Amino acid sequence: MKSFIVKGTVLLPYVLKLNVVFGKKIDGAIMKTQKKLIGIIVLCHCILTSIYSQQRTSALLNHDILTIKTEGIAFLGSGITEDDAKTLAIVDAKRKAIEQAGTYLESHTTVLNYQLVKDEIITFSAGLLKVQILNEARELINNMFAFKVYIEATIDIKLLDERIKEIRKDSGLRRQLEIERERIKQLEAKIANLQASGNTASKQEVKKMINELSASEWAEKARYENDWNTQIEYYSKALELDPQMTGAYYQRGLLFSLLRKYEAAIQDYSKVIELIPNYAMAYLKRGNDYNCLGNYEAAINDFNKAIELNPEDADAYKFRGDSYKCNGKYEASIIDYTKAIELKPEDKEDAFHGLFYWITYSDRGTAYLCLKNYEAALKDYSKALEIIPDDPDIYGKRGYVYSEQGNLQAALKDYTIAISLNSQFAGDYVNRGNIYADLGNYEAALRDFTKAIWLDPQHAVAYVNRGNIYRLFLNNKKAAVDDYNSYLRINGNKHGNAEYIRQLIRDLGYEPLY
Repeated sequence: MKSFIVKGTVLLPYVLKLNVVFGKKIDGAIMKTQKKLIGIIVLCHCILTSIYSQQRTSALLNHDILTIKTEGIAFLGSGITEDDAKTLAIVDAKRKAIEQAGTYLESHTTVLNYQLVKDEIITFSAGLLKVQILNEARELINNMFAFKVYIEATIDIKLLDERIKEIRKDSGLRRQLEIERERIKQLEAKIANLQASGNTASKQEVKKMINELSASEWAEKARYENDWNTQIEYYSKALELDPQMTGAYYQRGLLFSLLRKYEAAIQDYSKVIELIPNYAMAYLKRGNDYNCLGNYEAAINDFNKAIELNPEDADAYKFRGDSYKCNGKYEASIIDYTKAIELKPEDKEDAFHGLFYWITYSDRGTAYLCLKNYEAALKDYSKALEIIPDDPDIYGKRGYVYSEQGNLQAALKDYTIAISLNSQFAGDYVNRGNIYADLGNYEAALRDFTKAIWLDPQHAVAYVNRGNIYRLFLNNKKAAVDDYNSYLRINGNKHGNAEYIRQLIRDLGYEPLY
């Protein structure tokens, strides 16, 4: 047996060529042996090619761009056409490149801001590999036709660093990348087995594998597209090629949610759950969309399942608290908000960490407010303002708490701050106008009610409150009647006080218009 020599290194031996006699009947045992030997030939060549390619692979970091040159190969036959072989050869080259990148980056930890093992680097690099084909050719290797490509692959290290930061903040994205990485590994193993075993595959089997590979390409293309609708189009193409691709359903569901197409999002998350029944994040996302549709019971059921699968998930308790609050179950919502705050890990450098606490304290404060527990509500709103001190909405809510407690000066101060931060919200002008009226400053109250009506001409309460100022304190009957009629026109009997307002108009000597 001869030895295969590469740069003076003795590698695995070749298997002797087979002498196949065509046109004659061959003993079944001999054919079986030949089939096994063909498989050995292909397997040995795959191993040799891999080693040879690794010797030709180079990795060079220059200006934050890691450049890798490597080779991929795929054999024709076994149901594999030349076009199929080209696709498989590129996949083989990319696999080697990403493996080499993982090896390089793992041993050069100064390149990244995080300590990562090779498998994590490979997983997180998915989609960041940019490939240029340098050369491609059809060759005869050991009497077998093969397609060979030589590529140059690059990874932007700064972009990889940003991607890692994104993944650290989004456990759902990490899970999706891990699922997709495992899917690709299994697909590569199937292809390697097909190429090395000598077994005959049908065109349908090969087509299915090619489609699954193409689906991954469309999904990665979608991930780096900025336009949401275009992303949805790409994920949809991926799913046409591979209807079992959970990652594409999940990501498309996220996009549908962002576009407020909640029914479509729910369908996609339901498909994910059908394919992976223990996927906690899919229950969490679907629950959020049920919340947006006002289906709070369905949302609570999904959050219950998410918590069952991951009892330490602070987000699941937070979102279930939202469902309880929107459903009028304020005590239950407070319990969940409190649990979420307890579970959230301390990470003051993470901006999302602060946002979580800010919104959870705010929402728990509102639940306390609905229960008229003003002291607890005041503490939570104040805590939220410690985290984000320029939120006009929370100043407005805290101002309302102060007004309910009878602390009019504190309420006036908070409403004024809220207006200074957002001068376009009519509700804060109405509330501050009420405080001015209680303090006897009727001209200031009139200005605030008028401003509210200017901002929102359909704000019924602003009309009735301004009408009261005209009637009770400024003795302007006509102006009061006009405002009362505007209230009736907009509000009708929504608050059950239409007849009372009509009687006020009659008392002023006029007939109501509505």
